[in-house]
Amino acid sequence: MMSEYIRVVVADDHRLLREGIALAVNGQPDMQVVGQAGTADDAITLSCDLLPDIVLLDLNMPGGGLLAAAMIAATCPTTRIVILTISSAVEDIRVARKIGARGYILKGVRSRDLITMLHTIWAGGSIWPSPLSC
Repeated sequence: MMSEYIRVVVADDHRLLREGIALAVNGQPDMQVVGQAGTADDAITLSCDLLPDIVLLDLNMPGGGLLAAAMIAATCPTTRIVILTISSAVEDIRVARKIGARGYILKGVRSRDLITMLHTIWAGGSIWPSPLSC
């Protein structure tokens, strides 16, 4: 059964950023934030309980975003995982790809661009920083 909304969980330990992302997402007619988390454990629990279409994970939140991504990928295979971070470290990007993330977005992105990227990922695409998109 398809939902009328793209259901999103936002997980970041910075409340202001998390709430700002939620406002941007909820401002879209076809998107809805269904949960917010401040730790990796909470992100895993929410993802397993809510089975969102997309989970946005901060790389450096308490408990580790990559650990959360690996757990969510293993237990919620239909959820598209997107890392949202300030880190442009090649190794972080490689690990995110290896564990099954569909995107890796740097936090400097504009909210309208983030929404476009989330639509791309929901539609089956992926987002990776250049020049690592190959």
